[in-house]
Amino acid sequence: MAAHPDYVQLGSTILVRDSDGQPDTYVVVSPREADPRAGRVSSESPLGRALLGRRIGESVVIPAPGGSFTVKIEGVEIAAPDASGREQP
Repeated sequence: MAAHPDYVQLGSTILVRDSDGQPDTYVVVSPREADPRAGRVSSESPLGRALLGRRIGESVVIPAPGGSFTVKIEGVEIAAPDASGREQP
């Protein structure tokens, strides 16, 4: 299946805005590459699972231990592969 730039997928950089209007940027990565403090969220985390497959303009409810919260996806960028074929952020 070909990558679609409007949909969140592994390797996507996503710009979201929370209900207070605060923007955040995340990159969805494999669990091995995850570093939440650096904005690299695991595809298997609640945030990553909730965002995968969604598209620009959608509001997404994120389940969290302290209660769920909602973000709106405002941008999605797909990493382009480098000369070796590996995706680069």
